[in-house]
Amino acid sequence: MISCLTHDNTMSVLNIIEETMRSFEEEFRDVLIFDFTESIQRITVFDISGYPHYENVISNWYAFFLNPVNEHCLEYLFLDALSSLIKERGAAIDLDTITIEREVATANGGRIDLLISNRNKDGKISRAIIIENKIYADDYNDLDDYWNSFPLEANNKLGILLTLTKCIPKHPGFINITHLEWVNKIQFLLPQFWQDANDRHLLLLKDFTENIKRITGIEKNMEKELQFLMEHGEKVSQLIDLEKKGMQAVTQKLVAGLQAAGWQYNSTNSTTVSFSRPDSSGYSYINFQNLFRKKELKLEFWLKGESVIYWSKVEDISELKERFSGLITFDDKKQGTSWVRLGHKLIQDLNQDKLLNIEEIVKKEYAEYLEPFFEAVDQLIMSIKSRG
Repeated sequence: MISCLTHDNTMSVLNIIEETMRSFEEEFRDVLIFDFTESIQRITVFDISGYPHYENVISNWYAFFLNPVNEHCLEYLFLDALSSLIKERGAAIDLDTITIEREVATANGGRIDLLISNRNKDGKISRAIIIENKIYADDYNDLDDYWNSFPLEANNKLGILLTLTKCIPKHPGFINITHLEWVNKIQFLLPQFWQDANDRHLLLLKDFTENIKRITGIEKNMEKELQFLMEHGEKVSQLIDLEKKGMQAVTQKLVAGLQAAGWQYNSTNSTTVSFSRPDSSGYSYINFQNLFRKKELKLEFWLKGESVIYWSKVEDISELKERFSGLITFDDKKQGTSWVRLGHKLIQDLNQDKLLNIEEIVKKEYAEYLEPFFEAVDQLIMSIKSRG
């Protein structure tokens, strides 16, 4: 339950916050000038799909680009890069016409992540590169089983333990190559291949290499941030607490102001406070997630309960949109079985003076736009109800 503050009490809370920030300013200077932009990274298809570090997914991408006849038209780019790294390790294996396979069964029932092989005219494997792909898992697979599954002379087969960080394989027939070493070599050789490459797949390749660099460098990229948090963790916690206090003060002003204007307070969570009117089917959520980040409040307009059923039967809201054009942003297709988010409005460019009077600003927005909007929505709903 929110206990309403008087204007004087709220002023006191905000003044305490202001004084606290002034006293913290010098002490928090390291926090305030810290550059966090290095942690902001471009979104890739791996981020969108939600599989940035899955070994099977990454192995599939390697298999696709390793196959020279696939539509990427990059030919032997991936294999040439791999061969170059193999030679740098002092190893050697010559492959001409290659076959790329995934999840190849071993003699003892294991699965090889990637197999690059040459085959004789009778289809038997004559040379093989056995690749065990590891992202965050340890090297617990039976490399002896992988190695012995191909009864070839030692100079006709090679094992590669593909990892994020350098290691020493437990089997003498395996060498270690990191994902980052492979993609760096790929990028180094790319100018020799991209003239005839498929443009779409060049973009996919860019996403792939970006993802490999990202998952390789998580520890490295976070080193600066982790060090900062270890050094200034208490100050960061104080700032988080300060933000919570500021949001609480603003929330209490909103509750007091809107209750005085006839709105019913419903609930509060960490970033929103909700209101409704007894004489309307509408609900409003005030979202203050970006209050201190972007200096804005978001007023959201919803329907819930049985009114949603009738609203779904309203065929034409073009007049409603025209009437409130430029005042309210309509949220088309934001609908569930028991709720509809009709639209929203942003209150932007907030400053301390505006925050001290935020309840009056929001009350004015509600009176000028939201109440007439819900009246119009209720009329549409009543017209549907009257039809039976």
